[in-house]
Amino acid sequence: EAIESRYQFSNSERTAMHIDDKKNIWLKSHYELYKYNSNEQYKKLIKYAFKDRIGTFFQDSSHKIWLAMEIGFTNSSDLIYFDPNENSVFKKYADLDFRINYMKESKDGKIWLAGTKGLYVLDKAKNTIKSIKETASLDIRSILETGDDEIWIATYGNGFYLYKNGVLHSFPLDKNGYLATTHFFMEDEKGFFKITTNKGVFQVKKDILLSYVKNHQQNIYY
Repeated sequence: EAIESRYQFSNSERTAMHIDDKKNIWLKSHYELYKYNSNEQYKKLIKYAFKDRIGTFFQDSSHKIWLAMEIGFTNSSDLIYFDPNENSVFKKYADLDFRINYMKESKDGKIWLAGTKGLYVLDKAKNTIKSIKETASLDIRSILETGDDEIWIATYGNGFYLYKNGVLHSFPLDKNGYLATTHFFMEDEKGFFKITTNKGVFQVKKDILLSYVKNHQQNIYY
């Protein structure tokens, strides 16, 4: 809201935002992607329009913009990308039989694809997309990568998980079951997770969750 009120962006259907390394601001609506240039005080708008709905987007470390395009009312996506420093030619990377809800670059340069059929990893060097089969039944909203080989997974309807060393770990819900639908993880400097849900934000110590993985008798207080 602070950025919105400061620069008074004109597009009315803002559903995601990214600030790149040049401080340019990228926004998306349902069918359009917008770029506001920092060197022009965010007053000049570059707009990219699409016939399909943009599910989500992100920028990788090589500056490419990746977009997950939702295909009509189907449970499928087109994954496309372009380099905004070049001629803005959009290239299709893959047709997917699931919808992508979230994308994030891993610490080793691969791209995590989280969606309606679990978690996938895109390896640009090998030009492959591999399913993490343990997660195939999950509708994943987002992930957070922490520590060594720790992927925290927020889902719609199935709570949250830790995927570590090839094993998927589940956790008990709060007493009201509100954590069944989780949206996002945020880790603070004191080692606490803030977990957003439809019913507010829950807080839990990450070390407590890791202790539960080792010993299921460990009590968890949210």
